[in-house]
Amino acid sequence: QKVGGRRQAASGSIRGLPGDVLSKRFLCEAKVTAAASYPLKLSVLKKIEGEAFQLRREPLMAIEIQGNRYMVMREDVFDRILEGEPE
Repeated sequence: QKVGGRRQAASGSIRGLPGDVLSKRFLCEAKVTAAASYPLKLSVLKKIEGEAFQLRREPLMAIEIQGNRYMVMREDVFDRILEGEPE
């Protein structure tokens, strides 16, 4: 909701369907866990990055760990947001 996107139906269950949320600017992969940690792997970030590039979107990962929400993005994307670059 915060990125103004829509959920990708059946994401994760259909091969080749990228991301969990698609917005005008972002392709977001969302992970939720009740565990105390989440194993963040470079291979997952690179996968999201490649899918986002194909769709001309910025890659974004949303992780919720025990109700605490975090957003993970490349530094250059973060810098553009701070600079107020339009979508």
